[in-house]
This record gives sequence, C-alpha cells and structure tokens, in this order.
Amino acid sequence: MEKRKLTIKEKIALVVIAVLMVATIAVGVVLIVGNTNKAQEELLNTEHTTVEIITQPETEAETNADSTERKANNNTENKTESKTTSSKTNSSVEKSTKSSSSTKSNTKSNTKSSTKSTVSNSKTTSKSKNGALVPEKIRPTVNETHASDNICTVNEKKCFVGDTITMTLNLKTPVVLVNYQGLTEFDNDYLEFIDTEMNSGGICNEKNGVIYYNASILNGIDFTEDGTVYTATFKVKKAGSTEIKNHFQILTDMNDKAVSPSNCRQEIKVYD
Repeated sequence: MEKRKLTIKEKIALVVIAVLMVATIAVGVVLIVGNTNKAQEELLNTEHTTVEIITQPETEAETNADSTERKANNNTENKTESKTTSSKTNSSVEKSTKSSSSTKSNTKSNTKSSTKSTVSNSKTTSKSKNGALVPEKIRPTVNETHASDNICTVNEKKCFVGDTITMTLNLKTPVVLVNYQGLTEFDNDYLEFIDTEMNSGGICNEKNGVIYYNASILNGIDFTEDGTVYTATFKVKKAGSTEIKNHFQILTDMNDKAVSPSNCRQEIKVYD
C-alpha cells in the first residue's frame, strides 16, 4: 500500500499541536520551579524567625551583663582614682612636714657647727706658754655619709670614693721651735686637693701633688706637748690604696740651732 501524503492543513494542525504541547510542558516546568523557590523561601524565613526568637533573649541578657560590668568597672575606677588622689595628698603633706623638719634640723646643726668652729678657733689662738704659740691638736668630726661603696685606703684608713677627707699633720718636738719648713706628698690620681689651713701661723701652698709649708715665729712655736702643724682636705677620686707622706726639711730651736727630725715625732692622721 502506498503511504498517503499529509495535506497542508494536517501539517499545520500537527505543528500547532506540537507547539501547544511544548508550551504546556514549559508552563508546567515554570510552575514547578516557582513553587520550589517559594517553598525554599518559606523554609529560610522560618529558620531566620526561629533563630531570632532563640537568640534575642540571649542578646538582651548579654547586653544587661555588659552594662552591669561597665557600671562595676566605673565604680572601681572611681574608687581607685579617689584613693590615688588621697594618697598623693597624704604623701605631699608628709613630704612638706619632713622638709620643714629637715630644714629645722639643718638650721640647728649649722648653728651648732658654727658655734663649735668658733670655739675651736679661739682655743687654737688663745693658748700660749712662756710667750710661745702653742698649736692645738685637731681631731676633725667624722663624716658618717658615704657617696658610694668603692673603698680607698688612705694611710691605712678606709675611705669611700666621693667622700671629703681631712688630714692633720701632728708634731711633737723636744724643744720649742722658732722656725720650721717641710713638704707633704700625695697621689693626685687618688686624691683631689681642696684646701689647707695652718694651725700655728705661716704659709701653706699646694702644687702638683705636693703641699709646701713653712713658718717663722720669733716668740717660738711650742710643739713639746704635741700639736697640729696644719690641716688639709681632699676628695677621694677612685678606689685603691694610697699614702700621704711628710718630710720636714728645716727645724730650728729658739737658739737658732737645727733640730733633727729623727728626734721629733710626726704623725699624719686621716679622718673621713
């Protein structure tokens, strides 16, 4: 049998049917996808709502806890600041009280020291024996304060670096002197020369670590009962060990005769 050919109308009808089927399928797909998206959105909205309902009380609780902690911290800071302010005020009052008391004590000590120095000077210049000047043997006040823990031994006396020390040259002779001259050597690497003071008249100078001294008194200088020739002050420069040495060059008695230093007793004393 021969196949019958479709007419134009039949072909058009088949095309229309196919288009309608495709359109129907497409509409169905669109509806299915839309419903799926709506379902997913509803699920997401439900999850967000649940999370918000659960977490909202926790957030409020945390906020309340934070505010409570902040208040406690503020109260603690305020108390700390007030304590600090009061302690600073008390310390400033104590400092002012201490400074006033120290000022009073310094004034008293200065007054006492000046009085003592005046008395000692009057004693030094007032004594005499048979018209001869009698020098006083000086014993300086000990310095209790130390600038550091570095020790320097000066003539077997332990001193501290930074301290001001006093040296006295004491002399005892068998007869009254009318004239004497000598020199004292020290190491200026360890000791810094400050000043000298003669205790029986005369002249005393320092140059390059040597102290030169001499005196000539017509009425005589009586060292027969021991006395101080002069005093010198130094500042200790560094730690170690050093020695101050003295040499008498001329000793003359009232009859203008030489007196041997070996017949005399000399002593160097160091006070810190």
